[in-house]
Amino acid sequence: PPSLRGRAAAPPALSRRVFAPRRRRAMSRMPIGSVELPARCLLERIRNELGRTDQPEASWLLFLPAALKNRRPEVLSDVTRSMVQGYVYTLSKESQGCREVQEAFDAAPTDVEREALALELKGKIDATMRCPYGNFVVQKIVTSLRPQSCQFIIDEIIKSGVVRAARHVYACRVLERLIEHCEERQLRHLVETLLENFQVLAKAPYSNFVLQHLFEHGSDDVQRRLADILEGQIVELGLHPHGGAVVRQALEGGDNELRHRLVHSILQEGDLIVQMACTRHGHLAVKAVLGRGSIDDHLRDMAVASLNSSRSKLVATKYGQLVASSLDD
Repeated sequence: PPSLRGRAAAPPALSRRVFAPRRRRAMSRMPIGSVELPARCLLERIRNELGRTDQPEASWLLFLPAALKNRRPEVLSDVTRSMVQGYVYTLSKESQGCREVQEAFDAAPTDVEREALALELKGKIDATMRCPYGNFVVQKIVTSLRPQSCQFIIDEIIKSGVVRAARHVYACRVLERLIEHCEERQLRHLVETLLENFQVLAKAPYSNFVLQHLFEHGSDDVQRRLADILEGQIVELGLHPHGGAVVRQALEGGDNELRHRLVHSILQEGDLIVQMACTRHGHLAVKAVLGRGSIDDHLRDMAVASLNSSRSKLVATKYGQLVASSLDD
């Protein structure tokens, strides 16, 4: 196809006037055959009606005639897949186009066809997952394909920088999906990089969500290593606006051993539990500690006693009041 930069350019013969209201109404009423028409023939008919047989579908996919929307779901799925093939990257950069690509993955009947669509982004994963629209397509690939078929995504993220991706507002979502769906052996290098940069990532506004996913979906060995790191930085992270969210997730989603270790570390740091109770994420972590059955009764009684001794500090803050009310329950 011709060189495309962002949105595909319309040919000179089809200026913006083509999509004027009168023209759009005409397109919606045009007779494009019966509902039994095969998808291949239906697609060819649409191309001929639009007079754009020599142009990439990416430039007119967003303006499908309304008549097409009334087709049977299986016919519409076949047409969508046919139009997306060869233009996955271009469409992924568009608001409506990325939805069409995701629908094509849903409509593809076999893993082979889904893999063929996904491989059109090979070598372009870094740019796509940083796009406000393209990141949804990459996430769709991870959730739709077999873990082994997503290896090229992992390889490209490692090549372009795991930390860089984790700290990006959109790319971090792709890492979360990989942690959820891929096998431990595939993620070994990626996880090692996250652990090596734990302190930096825990304090960043987007990468802290990636670490939370590690606590929730990581293997037992990964969770133990996370606990070791978190114990050594519990004071700094427990009071940090973003680090506190990581501590909260560890207490809410970790196993009993992990929660016991973290609570013990918090209680050893004087009034740290009181200070955490007065912060946005910290108060949720403290409420997780106070929950029945979360830790053994001895540690819970110690936490309650420490909080009760500083009740005046709790009631003086917005979040502390929520913790104080939990003590009364």
